[in-house]
Amino acid sequence: MPVSGEALVWADPESPPVEGRTYPFLRHGDEVVIHGHIDAPGNIGPFDYREHLAVRGIHTVVSRAEVVSTTPGPGGVVPLLHHGRLQLAGALQRSVPEPVAPVAAAVLLGLRAGITPETYARFREAGLAHLLAVSGLHAGLVLGLSLLVSRALLGRRFGLYFVGPLMLLWGYILLAGAPPSAVRAGVMGSAFLLALATGRMPAAVNALGLAAFLMLLLEPLSLWDRSFQLSFSSMVGVLLLGLPGSAWALERTSALQARLPETTRQALRAAIASLMISFGAFVGSTPLVAFNFGEVPLLGAPATLLAMLAMPAFLIAAALTAVAGLTFAPLGEALGLVTWLTGTALTHLAALFAAVPGARLSVEGLSATWVWAAYALLACAGAAVSRPRWTPDVSEALRATWHGPARNIERLAVLGVAGVLMSAVWVAALTPSSDLLHLHVLDVGQGDALLIVTPDRATALVDGGADPRLISNLVDAALPLEGLHMDLGVITHRHADHATGLLGLARQGRFDKLLAPPSLSAEEVSWRNELDELGLDVQEGIRGTTVALGEQVTLEVMNPPLPLHTGTSSDLNNNSIVLRLEYRDASALLMADLFTEAEHALLGEGLDLSADVLKVGHHGSATSTSPALLAAVDPAAAVVSVDADNRFGHPSPDVIARLTSAVGRDRVFVTAEDGCISFASDGARWWASKGCD
Repeated sequence: MPVSGEALVWADPESPPVEGRTYPFLRHGDEVVIHGHIDAPGNIGPFDYREHLAVRGIHTVVSRAEVVSTTPGPGGVVPLLHHGRLQLAGALQRSVPEPVAPVAAAVLLGLRAGITPETYARFREAGLAHLLAVSGLHAGLVLGLSLLVSRALLGRRFGLYFVGPLMLLWGYILLAGAPPSAVRAGVMGSAFLLALATGRMPAAVNALGLAAFLMLLLEPLSLWDRSFQLSFSSMVGVLLLGLPGSAWALERTSALQARLPETTRQALRAAIASLMISFGAFVGSTPLVAFNFGEVPLLGAPATLLAMLAMPAFLIAAALTAVAGLTFAPLGEALGLVTWLTGTALTHLAALFAAVPGARLSVEGLSATWVWAAYALLACAGAAVSRPRWTPDVSEALRATWHGPARNIERLAVLGVAGVLMSAVWVAALTPSSDLLHLHVLDVGQGDALLIVTPDRATALVDGGADPRLISNLVDAALPLEGLHMDLGVITHRHADHATGLLGLARQGRFDKLLAPPSLSAEEVSWRNELDELGLDVQEGIRGTTVALGEQVTLEVMNPPLPLHTGTSSDLNNNSIVLRLEYRDASALLMADLFTEAEHALLGEGLDLSADVLKVGHHGSATSTSPALLAAVDPAAAVVSVDADNRFGHPSPDVIARLTSAVGRDRVFVTAEDGCISFASDGARWWASKGCD
């Protein structure tokens, strides 16, 4: 079946030779034909690797692949940079003894493929994994070292000594693949150099804001990128906690410093500043690290402090070794020994801190709410500590707001900004919205979750699967803005594979209103009490209830009836909420987990069950989707929400056979095979696609 989009490919390195090239033959920009197995990416432990790839537009992993043919690309600057990067990595591999060579390639060029799992695990457990990816730390070292050399060679005349470091900084960032953290550091470094060149005081917070603005302007989805989040959160920690903490600590130890020799005093000041800056970065990024990776390296700050004793020498030695190894191999091998010595010190340091008992704190299962609460607490603590500094600024801002700008140029600026904002509001209000209704059947494994988006952007979530984090990620990916606050949540029944994920979103305040079935027992009364305690408008969903979703879309409750079904093989399933979604002449029937006995009761009521799209009941179980129901619905397409590895044997081959006979095999969609399924309708026709972007 043809597919499109971007994929992460893991291929056999033994690709067919290309004339005029050496191994590995492949270069950036080539057109490559591969043969392999297509799968949906899975998570890595607590880390949501699937969403991590989705932010980059990658929804498919191709594994066990082999390269069939290679057509050389047209060349250009980007392929040249990639080729140079690989050539430098090869020179390191030839010049530096193992196991330091791959560490040097990672630290200098951001190429981590050669690092053994054991080595990477030691760096991660020691809190030093950030050293193995080109980041702001590396860019800062390059800028600082090159600035010192340039100023020593050229002096301060005319500011010419800024040009070389600026070019070297961006050349290094591009050569390393331009990761988000390095780009952020590049923008901040450029702003720093510009301030110095024009005789102004550098403003680090403004530079950080400029970096965020430019990066999000070029790629808005970077906001959901883990590297972007970690880079900026750690830098905020440095600026708001590390630097002020460093100044405070230096002031408190001034008496001690005065009694020390000059060299010792300078070393102490550098150690204090480095430790406080590392601590600030650690505090700023810890909530995100805990949320994404399920553990926190408690010794990351002191480990980074000691690593910084070796990092500059290691980075310089690796760069010189790589360049020399390309031009004169014996010199490269000689410098490789220096690289090996400094790299060995770094790897032994990582091993030492990784072996410390209690060096890591396991915190799996944290929710996004915990992350927001942690940052809110840090913000409140920071505001309280720094109150003397910001109180005058706030007072001045309030005064200026009340009295208005003092100068004409400021008045014009305010009017201009107000005009742009008002124009944006009017443009948004007058721009016609899409006339399509979207029904996303989300892939939550063994469970149900259906996301509805109307033409006027009203939103509803019917069930949420069993994992609150998974459904939160899926909704946020499909609706980056609207998903933060949805109009309606529907809990069809209390089984965990339907209700748990949606309840998690309800606890985050994501819904204006909830629709839930009537209570069947005292246990369900307590469950309903929790919904009431959340302060939500909870409406009881019974047959005849109709909910308007936006202006033209309605949800009609077809089941359960009053009185409720009792004495059936599963009263909980048979009293689940069945919905008929209607938009103009288009409709979809969402069957929840109804069994055939409740289906027959529904058919006996003479209700209009016809629908273009059928969300098959009870995950395609043999207990549901009777021939009589299929005849009454007469769908054009059907979708089954089920996990590939479920222990129940869903979907039933008999049900799939009935659906195939009714709609054709190419119109029967199964989330276990197809992933997320999206249906869109203009009110007359329906379109189906795989993927929910």
